[in-house]
Amino acid sequence: MRRRKGDKVVGLDIERRKGVDVVFDLERKRRLPFGDAEFDAVNCRFVLEHLDNLVFVVRELCRVCKPGGSIRITVPHYASKDAFTSPHHKRFFTIGTLNPKYYGWCFELRVRRFTFNRLFLPVSLFANAFPNVYEKFFVFLFPPGGLYFELEPKPRR
Repeated sequence: MRRRKGDKVVGLDIERRKGVDVVFDLERKRRLPFGDAEFDAVNCRFVLEHLDNLVFVVRELCRVCKPGGSIRITVPHYASKDAFTSPHHKRFFTIGTLNPKYYGWCFELRVRRFTFNRLFLPVSLFANAFPNVYEKFFVFLFPPGGLYFELEPKPRR
């Protein structure tokens, strides 16, 4: 996502480092320290694979993002060597892991796609056109690097 002049950006991480505005442990199963519908967009890159409480965290992302906003998530795919590289990875993802029914229908799934090295463009085109066939039969022949999802939060009831 491109930043525009005047955009308010808040960095959240478990430890203090450059670009981090809020230090917060997502594993504590507490509400995020933000108000309801506070953000137009939420970016979550290579975070969810480190968490045990996935359902709670995704529902919290939906709570802090405005209805009609965008939650962008990138995670390693379970067949990727990167999924097993870090001893801190606690969970593995498939194309179906972020199915809205598992999260109380708090979002609509706008985009779900496999990500590949650019050299694998033909594989990428096939995998994203036929995700279930690819994941069932071909994922270990040509493993993706990761998965990218865009979620649109629904209004809270």
